[in-house]
Amino acid sequence: MIEQKLSNNRRAEYVDIFSEVSDTIFQLCSDRINNRIGFLEQISGNKITQEQTALSKSFTRPDVDVGAINRILKNNHKEGKNKFLFPVLSAKKYYLAFQEELGFPGPYEILWGTMSEICNYLPTIFVKLCQAECRLEKKLMSDKESNDQLTENMTPIQKRLENFSGKNFEDQCEDVYRIMRVSVLEDWVIFTTNQTENNFAIVENRSESEVSGIEGNDKVNDSVPNEYRGFAEINRSLCSFAEGPLLRIIGQGIYDKK
Repeated sequence: MIEQKLSNNRRAEYVDIFSEVSDTIFQLCSDRINNRIGFLEQISGNKITQEQTALSKSFTRPDVDVGAINRILKNNHKEGKNKFLFPVLSAKKYYLAFQEELGFPGPYEILWGTMSEICNYLPTIFVKLCQAECRLEKKLMSDKESNDQLTENMTPIQKRLENFSGKNFEDQCEDVYRIMRVSVLEDWVIFTTNQTENNFAIVENRSESEVSGIEGNDKVNDSVPNEYRGFAEINRSLCSFAEGPLLRIIGQGIYDKK
């Protein structure tokens, strides 16, 4: 079966195909923090620059770097060693700084937004996930190892989306979302809160569990939610999300249309 042949080969070397999705998530996070700063400017009547925010008093702590703060505010993660927006090993320190100084209730809202924000951006993320999944499948189908086995012109996700209305791929994705938006939201919230018992953990590799940013030598139990994992290994996690919930949702949408 074509989908099974693709699934058997979809791993680490291709997860960066999902970077367009994670880049959008990073930009949303950066905008969210900057919008909160702008809100505080309005109610205080004072202009607050990135270097002069109330966060500045947190910079006296040696583990919170003003340069890292500014990179987060500018969504400048590509030029640094850390490609996950927040400093990985000390992520918790930065979440706490934004919480204490900007009034965020917790890391989840910093990283993913309020439920209202999620509902607003999720249609865009859904389409980008479908596009990334299609690019991944095309890449796998063009691999030399797969050429002898796969002779299809259309990828599995393109075949599934043909069951939905629309003049093009993006329109069909939007039709899926319109029909299945409740399921998409439910699965996205589960994914972002890491309550799936390892299936789609934000950190999937147990040997990398130290990226949670917790103190000391403690290791994270990956079977329980951990809001401090943040964006670490997000492309790999998005790849798993696309392979699991995304394709299942599209399949359910086909069934519901019958």
